[in-house]
Amino acid sequence: MESIFFKLIPAEGHGISAVEAALQLTKLMVANGLNPAHDIARIKVRTHEAACRIIDKRGPLSNAADRDHCMRYMLAVVF
Repeated sequence: MESIFFKLIPAEGHGISAVEAALQLTKLMVANGLNPAHDIARIKVRTHEAACRIIDKRGPLSNAADRDHCMRYMLAVVF
């Protein structure tokens, strides 16, 4: 096997790449003296239809399964 994927982030599979990108951007912002919590006004995510359909949970997020199926929540936690 050339590449092995271990899921170390508590996120639904379709959102992991967005969460990893957010983690990298957060590190880059902090390294440049920015505070992601205060210096980001909005986030626009472009993804494929399956991700939109599967992890676009709206409404109350009552449990871990709800939270890891909500792209907005997953990215907000990182930033």
